[in-house]
Amino acid sequence: MYYGKHEIGKVIRRLRIEKQLSLEKLAENCGVDSKFITEVEEDLHPDLDMKIFFHIAFSFNMRPSELLNEIEQENKDYYRRLMENERDYSKIFKYRRRRKELAFQKEITHNFKNKHSKQPHKMKKHF
Repeated sequence: MYYGKHEIGKVIRRLRIEKQLSLEKLAENCGVDSKFITEVEEDLHPDLDMKIFFHIAFSFNMRPSELLNEIEQENKDYYRRLMENERDYSKIFKYRRRRKELAFQKEITHNFKNKHSKQPHKMKKHF
């Protein structure tokens, strides 16, 4: 199932425009290239380094926790969909795990029966 996506770049772009910072100035504050900041704003870097995240927050005169709150508020609908369907995921994983266990038990039982059949093997007569 697709629940949408977690959009950090959208928040960073909005805050950068509100604080009237250029891409170059924000990149300079973070110690990265302006192209990297553009990629972050376009959500091409889903795993943002914490050091860069802290520098971005400080560039906006915010604490990192305040920036996280902004991101959370922007992505409230995404988090809600994840939490609603978390129970469904656990049911699916339990069902799959049980099916694998049953298949494994069936395979073991099948192999045991083939190796230890109750009828004695008939010997072929060689003349």
